[in-house]
Amino acid sequence: MSIMPDTETLIDALGIELWRIPLVVLSAIAIYLTFLVFVRVFGARVLAVTSSFDVVVTIMFGAVAGRVILGHPPTLAAGVIGLFTLMAAEAVFGAVRNWRGMRRVLESTGVVVMAHGRVVDEHLRRSHVTYSDIMAALRARGVPNPDLVQCVILESTGGLSVFDSGEPVDPRILDGVVGAELVTAGAPTDAEVRAAGSRSARASSPEGTGGRSPGVPESGDGAGQSAGEAHRPGHGPADGPRR
Repeated sequence: MSIMPDTETLIDALGIELWRIPLVVLSAIAIYLTFLVFVRVFGARVLAVTSSFDVVVTIMFGAVAGRVILGHPPTLAAGVIGLFTLMAAEAVFGAVRNWRGMRRVLESTGVVVMAHGRVVDEHLRRSHVTYSDIMAALRARGVPNPDLVQCVILESTGGLSVFDSGEPVDPRILDGVVGAELVTAGAPTDAEVRAAGSRSARASSPEGTGGRSPGVPESGDGAGQSAGEAHRPGHGPADGPRR
C-alpha cells in the first residue's frame, strides 16, 4: 500500500479553485486597508514592540490577518496569491504616498514626546506612549540622565528616536515633526510646552489643519493655552526656562 498521495490529492492540497482567487485578493486588500485605518486611529504606537505583551499582540495580528486572507482550507496557492496581493498593495500605496498631501493622510507624522529633558504629556496621551516607554528608550541608548536629552521622537514606524546632548539638532531633521519648535528653540518653559500641545491637538483635528504642516506654530497662539502639561523626570514642574 502506497503512502504517497495521488496527484489529485496533491492538487487539492496545494492548489486553489478559480472562484476563490478573487476572494483571496479582495480579502488581502481589505485587511491591508483596515490595518492602515487602525494605525491612523490608534497611532503608530501599535507598531512598536517594547514588551512581551507587544510581541503577543503582533503575533495575533499576523494570525488573524493570515486566517482571513487564506480562507478555508489554507493552501499554498492561496498563500502565494495573498502575499502577492499584499506586496502589490504596498507598492501602489508607496507610490501614492509621494503625491502632495497624501503622505499626511496615509502616514502618521513624528511627534516630539520629550524636549530638553521635559516630557510633553499632551503628546504622550495622544500617541499612547507611556513614561516607561521613554525611559526604556533612554536606557537602550545608554543615556544616564534624562536632562541630557535634546529630544525623543515617536516615529511613524512606532519606534522612539533619541537625540542626546551634543551637536544641536538641525531643523531639517525635524521637518514635519509635531512639536519641532520645542527642540529648535532651546529649553522650553512650561507655558511653551502647553502651547505646543494645544497647537498639535488643533492640527490633528479635521478643521484645525488649515493646510499647515504639523508642528509649525500658528501666529497669534498664546502661551497660556493649556492642552497638556510637561514635567522634568524626577522633579516637579519648572517655573521657567532651564539655565
